[in-house]
Amino acid sequence: MAGDGEVDWKTRALPDATTRRRLLLAANDRMSAVFEAIDAAPALRHGMLEPALAAIEATDFGEPVEAEAAIAELVAALAVRPGWQLHRMAFGMFTPQPIFPGVVGELIAASMNPQLSTAESAPVAYAIERRLIDLLGGALGFPQGERAGHFTAGGAEANTTALIVALTRAFPDASRTGLAGLSQTPVLYVSAAGHPTWTKAARITGLGTDNLRKIATDARGRMLAPALQAAIDADRAAGRRPLMVAATAGTTVAGEIDPLTEILAIAQRVGLYLHVDAAWGGSATLSPRARSWFAGIEGADSVTLDSHKWLGMPLAAGVFLSRDAAALRAAFAADSYFTDGESDDLSVSSLQWSRRANGLKLYLSLKMMGLTGFVEMIDHAIELGETLKAALTERGWRIENDTPLPVVCFNDPGGAAPQAIAQRLNLRGQAFVTAMTLAGRPVLRAGIVNAKTEAADIWRLMDHLDAARRAVKPEPART
Repeated sequence: MAGDGEVDWKTRALPDATTRRRLLLAANDRMSAVFEAIDAAPALRHGMLEPALAAIEATDFGEPVEAEAAIAELVAALAVRPGWQLHRMAFGMFTPQPIFPGVVGELIAASMNPQLSTAESAPVAYAIERRLIDLLGGALGFPQGERAGHFTAGGAEANTTALIVALTRAFPDASRTGLAGLSQTPVLYVSAAGHPTWTKAARITGLGTDNLRKIATDARGRMLAPALQAAIDADRAAGRRPLMVAATAGTTVAGEIDPLTEILAIAQRVGLYLHVDAAWGGSATLSPRARSWFAGIEGADSVTLDSHKWLGMPLAAGVFLSRDAAALRAAFAADSYFTDGESDDLSVSSLQWSRRANGLKLYLSLKMMGLTGFVEMIDHAIELGETLKAALTERGWRIENDTPLPVVCFNDPGGAAPQAIAQRLNLRGQAFVTAMTLAGRPVLRAGIVNAKTEAADIWRLMDHLDAARRAVKPEPART
């Protein structure tokens, strides 16, 4: 029991309405100050991280700290190096500053805490997730009645889910006997430019990385359909079972979209499960101007989409979209004391059991902005990507990729090293760009998914790039 004048544990854990309002306002004020100041600060901050880390290491949690002081300390610590997420000049990652409606939805989800393992335990949140799956599946072109799936922790979970479903559909008894009892070895085909999560998925499922084929790409980083067919033919001739092909719609490095119609034709002809990893690029299917770029995705068995990327949701808000609800139940069904394998509950049609309502923030954002608002946000980023390509060309840079999505890979024809340019920009905090490898060659890369970024920021980036190029360009050889 707390002594006179002391605050007991229950009052700290469950404060009254007045205290909740005061603390939420305190947190909002602190974060708002960070947001207002951040764009005037360097895009990446250096030299301030060590004291923050040392303070965390020294924390002993022995006695409670005054609530507002604890909030202020946490926000200040996180603000030491937030640039790669929050800054308008951050072009290096696909997780931007979340849009405000999503933040409010996240607060509601955290406060109300619906448990989505069954429809009965959270019927409204369950209905919201079903509605969002229908909307996103429709944007992909999935037919009405063939729009199943669920929210995930991210693309890694969604991709692993696809492989589990493919294995279960091809080998129904494997859920009981395991992969060791299979008469044929299943094989997974992914692009050489595909995401590293496929290596994890092969390990987690027991498929094994020896049975993961990385298919060659063209100079743009797109999977070569003839190379896929050749790999399939070789595995079939060796007595192995081609199982699944994972195409990509928006590669991480170059934003390239694999030739989905060609890959779909091969998958249908051979009998492969087709999954499309559209984690960041797939959000563009909501925009009428971009939908045709993804032709063929409507024939996929399943798709990965991360709304915490281009749609600006707070982490995490991944989505697994499937055309086959029965296949999900077959893969994940498990009888328990409160549900059975025949229900539509998410606990028996997905990897997770206890489930957070990750869809609430997207639902509230769609209500507050309208679908038209999201289309405008997507189109805005696409237009900025076109502006960046035109500006780079005008200033004498060489474009290395060819995608309609707003990510640009480029180089200095004069030989200035991409790594040196990126390091100079990033260390000075002028902008955050990345140096990567595309089809074996080093490139600079800038992606645009932050709703704050405007055309003026593109031209600021160009000025910084030009200055960095001049500073790091090698001196001409003397004769």
